[in-house]
Amino acid sequence: MMRPKIDLKRYRRKPEEITNPYPDSHLDRIHSLEAVFYCDEIAGYLYAKHTPVRVRYHYKKRQRPLLDEIVETASINARNREEMAIEITRWINNNLIHTAIRQRLHPHKKPLLGGTEEAVIERGYGYCNEMSRVFVTACQMAGVPARLIFVARAPGRGHVLSEAYVSRRWAMFDMSLRGFVRAPDGHIYSAEEIHRSKRVRARVDRVLEREWRVHHPVKEDPNPYSAFFNAFGVCNYPLADSFKHFRKHDKTKARAQISV
Repeated sequence: MMRPKIDLKRYRRKPEEITNPYPDSHLDRIHSLEAVFYCDEIAGYLYAKHTPVRVRYHYKKRQRPLLDEIVETASINARNREEMAIEITRWINNNLIHTAIRQRLHPHKKPLLGGTEEAVIERGYGYCNEMSRVFVTACQMAGVPARLIFVARAPGRGHVLSEAYVSRRWAMFDMSLRGFVRAPDGHIYSAEEIHRSKRVRARVDRVLEREWRVHHPVKEDPNPYSAFFNAFGVCNYPLADSFKHFRKHDKTKARAQISV
């Protein structure tokens, strides 16, 4: 007997619950609405079936040379999927900064928002969701399944990071905080593991707290980094969607960026 199909709409946020500066038609807002939020009822589905892990990514090289460069640079030292994801993380950390840090350095310049992955790479900065898109797209071009993760601890308090499928499990990578956290046995924690375990949360905070406070001083936000994992949602960003977004917006010099 076939299992009844899961109605994912039940596990998505309503438009009025989403607070971000992107227009309704913008890709990053669409992603926030498409994220399927984790709960015990669909936990198995989200970590076994929601995102394909056996897939061939078909694309012609040199169509997107900036992303090709990331993959080629990462592949020099990468021997497997995990190392590839780590090397892509390293490239992003070395070449992109968070928009909040950029604004501290240049407070009189209005930041640009959105655009293609290439637009984010060219301007050299982006918000968490934008840098995560670069990571997810580059991973998939390198043959590593990857997806976006939306975390939230309260209305208006959210963050976007990524998961990549490495070593036969999902692993969490945060582009804003330049890293990931390993368990004692060596595997990289997933968003699910951080969400479910106080012990894992404490370990994650010990590793990422210092970088977290660069963006969020204690006076502004006393909550630890792991508090974001009170609730989290999974959003697929297939390579085909990334290429569709690229073809749609790369025709103009502005590349769908907006000023905020």
